[in-house]
Amino acid sequence: MSDAPETKPGDWIKIGSVDCLVIEVHSPDRASDKVDVICNPARPAVYGANWVGDKWEFAHPMRGDYAEHHPAAAPYVDWLKAGRD
Repeated sequence: MSDAPETKPGDWIKIGSVDCLVIEVHSPDRASDKVDVICNPARPAVYGANWVGDKWEFAHPMRGDYAEHHPAAAPYVDWLKAGRD
């Protein structure tokens, strides 16, 4: 079991200074250390993220997919553009 905080699709997390919306958790255990996130409201993109020590980090910061190419991201694009509450 991971020491990552419990997350589920629709949760907001911070990666560095970037607000990200979780779109997929890669484990049936909500405390997964691997998730997919969507960020960048101006041009929504999907990235992998890992829990490393005590924080979330982008798995490959330069290798995101535009949200329109990632079907799982579609329900979250408007939510991302609206921003955090």
